[in-house]
Amino acid sequence: MAELLAGDEAGFRRLERAEVLRLAASNAVIACGGGVVLDAATVALMRSTGMVVLLDAPLDGLVARVGAGEGRPLLVEGVEPALARIATARRALYQAAAHAVVDADGPPEAVAERVIEAWTTWS
Repeated sequence: MAELLAGDEAGFRRLERAEVLRLAASNAVIACGGGVVLDAATVALMRSTGMVVLLDAPLDGLVARVGAGEGRPLLVEGVEPALARIATARRALYQAAAHAVVDADGPPEAVAERVIEAWTTWS
């Protein structure tokens, strides 16, 4: 993935959209990367074929999950400053794409329960 993104981000987004289209037809849960919101066509596709959930995690939690950021070309300036910059720049796009926002702080089981609750409220 790093090679695709670093070399041709527009091409990467086209591939990403094609995968979302392919998977949306199978009623799958799709865990997208944060940059998916940069492509309006992909966001429209996701919103029209299912529920979009924003997993809202605090910066320190994201930093812990990403670790050193190896293989992530957008984090070469340093993990924490890059994630902070990206989150700030994309916050409005994330909010606009989401049908529901779920607090992603805490153990995976608790986050999953919050997603299920959001799903039952939405559907």
